[in-house]
Amino acid sequence: MSLDPNRPHDYPRRALVCMVGLSPAVVTETLYALVKQQEPAFVPTELHVITTTRGAEGVHRQLLAGGEGHFHQLLAEHLPGHAVSFDPHRNVHLVCDGDIPLPDIVEPAHQCLMADTILRVLRELAADPQCAIHASIAGGRKSMSFYMGYAMSLLARAQDRMSHVLVMPEDFEHPEFFYPPRVPRELCTRDNRTVNTRDARLALAPVSFVRLADGGADWLRQTRSSFDEAVAFAQLALTPQPVTLHLQSGTVESGGCSARLEPVEMAWYSYLARRRQAGLQEDGLPFEGAVKLRRAFEDCAGLELAAVCKAFADCGCRGVPRYDETHSRRSDLDLASEVREVVSHINRKLAAAFGPQAAQRLMVAGPGERKKRDGVYGLMNLAPELLTINARIAADAR
Repeated sequence: MSLDPNRPHDYPRRALVCMVGLSPAVVTETLYALVKQQEPAFVPTELHVITTTRGAEGVHRQLLAGGEGHFHQLLAEHLPGHAVSFDPHRNVHLVCDGDIPLPDIVEPAHQCLMADTILRVLRELAADPQCAIHASIAGGRKSMSFYMGYAMSLLARAQDRMSHVLVMPEDFEHPEFFYPPRVPRELCTRDNRTVNTRDARLALAPVSFVRLADGGADWLRQTRSSFDEAVAFAQLALTPQPVTLHLQSGTVESGGCSARLEPVEMAWYSYLARRRQAGLQEDGLPFEGAVKLRRAFEDCAGLELAAVCKAFADCGCRGVPRYDETHSRRSDLDLASEVREVVSHINRKLAAAFGPQAAQRLMVAGPGERKKRDGVYGLMNLAPELLTINARIAADAR
């Protein structure tokens, strides 16, 4: 059956993701609002909580309590017959520093760990196309809400939603209020007034957000990048960033991300980059040049990168070498296959490091990408003004 992203409540797997600080009531309040305050109801099949050890203590004590907590009471009163998976060991996700769970978010470094935890939880859910996510930004610190919203922008699909639960009036921001019970009860406020839960009003406020990674998000959902790396990937996809080639280390760096190339791959890539930088042969390197240049590298694979680059420079880096008519056609075809293989390896590494969208600007374009059969290769999508090459090479592309 085809799933309609406009009907997330129809998805077979439905995940509610909440953040919890010291007030676990936000979980039951959000769940109540989802199933009682909106039409059609979004009834989760599973519940996930992101918190610290202090927050987890409240979750276990007040929501679970050995099967008798407010979470279970809500299910019995308002969702009879529905099973919402909330395993305290698998569905309560603690922010950790290495293997050590954090009691609270009190240092700048903890913010990064928290963001990585939020991204990890959402990434695992978003990798399942049969899952619809509803993320709540109501609990925890303000920074947690920001990171939840930003992680949803990075990963969310069309069926995913985000909201903030509102509890009115303020009297019901009360340590004993978790949701409107079926049988109303009275609560005593801090100023010794009495309020009745029948007067409580809960509203689910939808939070709109931009899905930044549409088209490249599938790749983001499959990687194990940190939050900062995911943001860098998204920024690369949205805006061209300066590109630096570090020939001695064999890395291509841009926007905080980098790809490591083998010596021969880096030599090829740097040559094409130098031609692009110099404005020569803007449409790429003709195959007849590639044939001779490939031969110059046949014995270089085991050398250090500096030696490879020097050999490359000494074998025609000043211009397109003339085609050697003495080579047989079979030899040309074999070399053409090797050139394609090297280019393919380079492009795969760039896509893995930068993501498919951003890598399009960095990849070596060949005849196939241009829908031609002219044997032309080049960095045709890379803006020369954004390119820097850190190298000590004897020759240049003039």
